[in-house]
Amino acid sequence: MKQQDINPLLHREIGAHHPATGIAAIMAILSRAEQGDLIAQSELFSDMEERDTHIFAEMTKRKMAISQLDWELKPSLSAGAREKKDIKALQYLLDDALDIESLVFSMADSIGHGFAALEIQWQNTSGYWLPEKIIHRPQRWFTVDKATRENLRLRDGSLDGVELANYGWIIHEHSNKSGPLATRGLYRTLALPYLFKNFATKNWLRFCELYAVPIRVLFHHEKDEAKKYGLLTAMQAMGQNGVALLEGGMQDDLKTVDAAKGEGQGFLNLIQWCEGSVSKAILGGTLTSDSGKNGNYATASVHDQVRNEIRDHDAKQIAETLTKQLLGAIIAVNGLNLHCKWVFDTQQSADLALYADAIPKLVTAGFQIPTSYLYDKLKIPMPENGEDILAATPAVPATTPTKPTALAGDIQQPALTADQQAIEDLADGVLNALSSPIDPTVIASAIRAAKDPQDLETRLAAILLGADTTDFNKTLEQALFAADVMGYAHAI
Repeated sequence: MKQQDINPLLHREIGAHHPATGIAAIMAILSRAEQGDLIAQSELFSDMEERDTHIFAEMTKRKMAISQLDWELKPSLSAGAREKKDIKALQYLLDDALDIESLVFSMADSIGHGFAALEIQWQNTSGYWLPEKIIHRPQRWFTVDKATRENLRLRDGSLDGVELANYGWIIHEHSNKSGPLATRGLYRTLALPYLFKNFATKNWLRFCELYAVPIRVLFHHEKDEAKKYGLLTAMQAMGQNGVALLEGGMQDDLKTVDAAKGEGQGFLNLIQWCEGSVSKAILGGTLTSDSGKNGNYATASVHDQVRNEIRDHDAKQIAETLTKQLLGAIIAVNGLNLHCKWVFDTQQSADLALYADAIPKLVTAGFQIPTSYLYDKLKIPMPENGEDILAATPAVPATTPTKPTALAGDIQQPALTADQQAIEDLADGVLNALSSPIDPTVIASAIRAAKDPQDLETRLAAILLGADTTDFNKTLEQALFAADVMGYAHAI
């Protein structure tokens, strides 16, 4: 399949000219982008991500959250067994041929820029056309048509650019907000906080450079410019810059001002405000980024939930683009009759211990729970035909316990004497004769119904109230007496 012809000059462009020099410059760049000139805006956005560590870190978190999600090709509801098998085979082919994690990460670049363009390079393998590579192309390579300012084109020096080849590109346009294509990038919102932080950082560094260094002021009466320059050079040579050369005064006089009395907290406060604004715009909150000193665990959990909602929204948009532009291209180029869509697994795994305890009780109570529901909730894959599965170990049948004939090792239990054995037999007889004045099933019901030990004690007291326990108590006393006698006999 023939690849898109790309202007060779685009490959030789350096880009990233660091265009932001002030508020007026940034506003002019954003305004030109709305008119269709995307070059300076794209370079500004790349500059922001490269030079601001906080923007880079927060945006990387957001992109990685999507790229590391599990995915699958989900057949349509009307798909038959043969079609489902072919879709599963296509999923395996894509997983082997492409680095899906890197593909999704590159597509997520559209969150900041508003769009991401990835060129598909095809290859024919075993009679099928499949992507060999999917390459991210810089946003500065592109422009929009002047009529609608919505259709992305390749720059070639013409007014509207070159239309993109069919099945040759994946163009993901991410909707952070409504509006023209050039205004959807999240970096437009971050441009001013980025600039303010840049200014505050420069001023803070300048303050730190001069902090505790005396500022020297020399009052002089020299008229000769060369001599004045010589004085200034001499003072600069005394240390770091922090110098003033003023004309006036009664005589040449050198004074110093202690810069340590200044305050740099205002710069730090402005930097923290800018970074907080960036975190809110990218991740929906700040407590998933800082140390948590400004909040508590519950609030941080809420912020983390918001971040998951943002991730799910991003994943849904990228999945729709992959379904239409990647799967759609593969199906169309190869003439396949498959109906499926790209799906990311954004569901959180349920608490396995909680379900293991609750499900048997619900089933016992009569709830009809489909097996597929549990597999889905617990994120456990359904076993395929012939696949090895775990099975419970059969329970060992209970056996009647016997008296041990030997202890651990070679130590043998001492044999009983004739008198001791007689006492042993007597005790066994008394115990066997012991009977309960209450029906055992009634006691068992009370135990099952009791909510706690105190409740059980109350229920048993109520059952025994009024019952004739004379024979029971007499037999129990005989058993206890026999046990005492047997203990003395064994101790001899």
